[in-house]
Amino acid sequence: MTAEPALADAPPLLLTLPRLGETMEQGRVVAWVVAEGQDYRRGETLLEVETDKTVVEVPALGDGRMLRHLVAEGDVLAVGAAIAEVAGDASATAAPPPQAEAAEPDAEPPAEPSAPAEGAPASSPIAQVPERPRAAPGARRLARQRGVSLEAIAGSGRRGRIQRADVERADAGRAPAPARAQRRWPGDAGAELGEMLDIAGGRLFIRRWKGDGEPLLLLHGFAGDLTTYAATGADLSRRGHAVLALDMPGHGRSDHPADTPDGLAAAVADALARLDLTGVRLVGQSLGAAVAILVAQAVPDRVAALDLLAPAGLATQVDQGFVDGLLAAATPQALTRELAKLTAQPPTLSAAAVEGTLARLQDPAANAQLRRLSRHLARNGVQQIWVQPALAGLAQPVRLIAGLEDRVIPWQPLAEVADGAALHLFHGAGHMVHWDRPQAVHRLLEVPPQGGYKTANPKRPFGRHHG
Repeated sequence: MTAEPALADAPPLLLTLPRLGETMEQGRVVAWVVAEGQDYRRGETLLEVETDKTVVEVPALGDGRMLRHLVAEGDVLAVGAAIAEVAGDASATAAPPPQAEAAEPDAEPPAEPSAPAEGAPASSPIAQVPERPRAAPGARRLARQRGVSLEAIAGSGRRGRIQRADVERADAGRAPAPARAQRRWPGDAGAELGEMLDIAGGRLFIRRWKGDGEPLLLLHGFAGDLTTYAATGADLSRRGHAVLALDMPGHGRSDHPADTPDGLAAAVADALARLDLTGVRLVGQSLGAAVAILVAQAVPDRVAALDLLAPAGLATQVDQGFVDGLLAAATPQALTRELAKLTAQPPTLSAAAVEGTLARLQDPAANAQLRRLSRHLARNGVQQIWVQPALAGLAQPVRLIAGLEDRVIPWQPLAEVADGAALHLFHGAGHMVHWDRPQAVHRLLEVPPQGGYKTANPKRPFGRHHG
């Protein structure tokens, strides 16, 4: 889409976070839909915001161009805070969307419009937005990923609201899309929400953040998904890296039957091959770190280096209660208790985020697949996966990163396996070290590790401590 000359020359305007409900005082940026430098049309979704009740799509109230994101995905800000610089109509930069999606399908109050700009038409700009099919935010995301038109779907929810299951049925019933219909990522397209990648045996959900530097692949931990790297991906992209993240089999939005560490590694290796990626640095957390080691062993020509955050598979002990607690959680309170073990400080998770995670973990098929995988990871407090021999055989540079307050996997055994590899230990950080100490970890990840895993250096009892 090419901007009109007047739009291209227009001075930048501030886009602010709208109030998306009567009780909303702040919101968390879940995802930017429109990338920097990208043009948009009135009614198109600019970004997704998590309120105290749900995740809401914020549409454009006029044509424009996204000049610069002022906040990153994962940032929490107050209503009215500046979130982006745009070029376009000044009267359409701060008004809320036409309707905020409420947590309950029968409670969908309209958002409060802001005061019109001086000299603006008397009618609200909200009335100018074309009506869209009523759909839950998750259904809209799934429809975008699979290229399904919401206009052709009859919603099964209250008052005809389209649910994820409706999109699934519509997708299953249509003919395969031609190859040209698949969305690709040109190098200058900016950050994308992601798409499904076909691999042997199934599909993986993947996402990229723009960048021209060293490519990084982020691999999440057990029962997580790529959204655990939302802030990391955005920050490393701003630091110049080309960042890719994916939902491993059995996690997030991926659809693949693999339920062993070797199966997960084979799926990731296949994804690298189908994306034709080489020289990739793997950044893995917990289970993702163990998978990264197996991937580097399987396809060494595609992997340049490894950063392993609180890695699994390199020690004996594990908090069995955490693993079992995630899989057996039946209430938001139980899940919140287990998630609190991930960080040194209790994570600030909204009720909507906890409910969404709980629903995913309670899905019968997903839970069964995770339980099968868990048997290869931990039993009676003992890790069942052991990847130290594979790690010792790698020629790529390796860096180990851990938090000194990790309550899931103890960090001390890393000093024994860090034979020539850099070991960085962070105070005030737990199992999700990149959550507790994001800026410090991101600065570390900005530069690749140096030297191979096996070197002439003697085994060091302690690594580098970070205050």
